[in-house]
Amino acid sequence: MIKTEENADITVSVAIITYNQENYISETIEGILGQQTNFRFNIFIGEDCGSDGTFDICKRYEQQNDNIHVLGGSKNLGVSKNFLRTLDACNGEFVAICEGDDYWIDRFKLQKQVETMRSDESLSMVFTNASKLIRGEYYPFYVNDWPPEHKLDLRGYLSIKFPIPTATALIRNESVKIFVDFFRNVAHRVFHADYLLWCMVAQSGQILFLNQDTAVYREHSSSILRSTPSKIMLQRGLELDHILAKLLGDEFKLRFLGNNWWNYLELSFIEIESRNWLWSIVYLYKAIWNSLVYRTISPWRLVKDYLFRVKRRITN
Repeated sequence: MIKTEENADITVSVAIITYNQENYISETIEGILGQQTNFRFNIFIGEDCGSDGTFDICKRYEQQNDNIHVLGGSKNLGVSKNFLRTLDACNGEFVAICEGDDYWIDRFKLQKQVETMRSDESLSMVFTNASKLIRGEYYPFYVNDWPPEHKLDLRGYLSIKFPIPTATALIRNESVKIFVDFFRNVAHRVFHADYLLWCMVAQSGQILFLNQDTAVYREHSSSILRSTPSKIMLQRGLELDHILAKLLGDEFKLRFLGNNWWNYLELSFIEIESRNWLWSIVYLYKAIWNSLVYRTISPWRLVKDYLFRVKRRITN
């Protein structure tokens, strides 16, 4: 679908973030361009200075489609800052997101989601089921008995035990802009930016799950999550928990901070394996302190389990 973009009446902006995804990015873009809508949409591609041909592919699409805008640059920003600048560029009434290795499979995804959002002003976001593509095999993202539609507030969202497939979401842009303004100050501390986004969106209104497949999520060894060291993942997870506990208030403090002792213990073990004895003791102290403050585990049991695991690692 080739469109001529003007200055007004953009209903949906689609944000794509991509880095070294030359094997997948065309399928991502084609799935968006193939959307059948009775409104105008545009696409902003945050290409983060990869070393392969992703940028050139994106530029070719930009030259052929007036509604595609490639956000390049001279240096790598990192996933969080690239996510931030791409969302910030979006100027539609609603914002959809599709990472550069995922793709849409429902040609009417945007049309159905916009109609749903406009029919219920209490909604800040709608998302759907998806498929996972793992080593050439497709699996359902969710396996549940939810009804065709399921509405959640912030507490309801925090109670579910699975992530939202990013490529399926459609969000009101006013909620996205609130997130962008907040995220500017914490982007360097956050890894799971999408989870922070979902929490802030659920804080501003209700979110609706539609039990239908609209996208495919690729899970492969080169994905960002799989290639990030465990130590960084644990540290950034702790940072995010503290940010959310402060943002959402005392009602949710136990939810985000009560089990941080586990992260601290894992960090202590990592430091032991690296023979950083001082930091292993620091993280053990933080784990014990967390257990004393939030009482989700007995500190005596924590220390007992810790010593048992240390002994087992030494003997092995």
